[in-house]
Amino acid sequence: MKVSSHPLYAGFNVPMAAFVSKAFGIAFLNIITIGLYKPYGLTATRRMLYNNIWLGGEAMHYHGTPRGLSQVTFYPSLVFLFMVLVPGVLQFYMDFFWIATTSILQFLGVIYFYHYLYYRNKQYEWSQLTWRTLFLNLNGSAIRYANRAFLMQGAQFLSFGLLAPLRRRILAHYLYNNATLGRWFLSLRLPLGRLYMSFLLGWVLSVIGACVAGWYYWRAAVLPVQNVLNGGEADLSLANNVDADAFSAASGIGGAVDPATLAQIGTFVNAITLAFVLYPAWMVWRKAVFAYYESLWHSTLADHLECPAFTLRYDATEIKNLCIDSLAFFINFSTANLFRPFSTYLRFRALCRSYVVILNTENVKIVSDTSTLSPQLQNGASAS
Repeated sequence: MKVSSHPLYAGFNVPMAAFVSKAFGIAFLNIITIGLYKPYGLTATRRMLYNNIWLGGEAMHYHGTPRGLSQVTFYPSLVFLFMVLVPGVLQFYMDFFWIATTSILQFLGVIYFYHYLYYRNKQYEWSQLTWRTLFLNLNGSAIRYANRAFLMQGAQFLSFGLLAPLRRRILAHYLYNNATLGRWFLSLRLPLGRLYMSFLLGWVLSVIGACVAGWYYWRAAVLPVQNVLNGGEADLSLANNVDADAFSAASGIGGAVDPATLAQIGTFVNAITLAFVLYPAWMVWRKAVFAYYESLWHSTLADHLECPAFTLRYDATEIKNLCIDSLAFFINFSTANLFRPFSTYLRFRALCRSYVVILNTENVKIVSDTSTLSPQLQNGASAS
């Protein structure tokens, strides 16, 4: 029997200027209120994002409120604050052994609680999303998610990142297999073979890039600095890295600075400059060698996410992903994250245009009333 389907192309219809200006305003209010504005700012951000995602000519809707978000995050945030501040105060009354032990336990506890809070936030966020009369929901346990995330993060660290695809797969399975859309359950079973082989290729090339960058930095920056610190002569050509006029008599410094001193200063300037050149270069190299893996991950996720209501298709290419990610990284790195709203906008817009929703019109019956909405959303739907 042939299944009737209809493709729904996604779009994000917010002008960049409007998105960026609102994001800067929310960030400013968060700063001056010491985080008290965060539930309002996060709610405003989600409304701006989700209410402007269009599928097949109809927008999604986010029904969350600052009060509802606060009820989910307020007490966990107090626990998080307690975990950060109290051990720090107690360390003033401890010897070195207990200071070290408390610091390690505090660090591990903060990581675990971050994963717990992430899932709680995701549950609330998804439960407030609707498209037409279909509502999204995320069940499961935040504690079970945090257990998986924490243990796999440790395994990934001990394996030098080689278990990253497995960790990503386990968390994706728990997330999507506990999600529902309307009355339908989502199901995800990701094959790991091709994903892991593509990741392993990228991992090897990334390590090679790190070794080459590290070797060059050692020879061109670290060894010259060690030579100067040990009393050796600096390379006179490095004096060109320093503005000699800054050390002239006109700048308030008496006498002239000899070329050897300028070369010594230039040695340290060269080490700092190379660090700010080689690190971004390696990050772009890393994004390039993992571009195929990232594209394969999204396409595999789209192919294996099962729901009677729809299927997904991923249309983006590796080159497109690489260009967007590299541009976003350079924007964040060169501005110390001050212009992060610009990069967020670029990534979100690209992500929306990368997925195509194939609606199963035999199973999805769109109704005009709100009887199929969850009880917590019926009031919001009727008000809108």
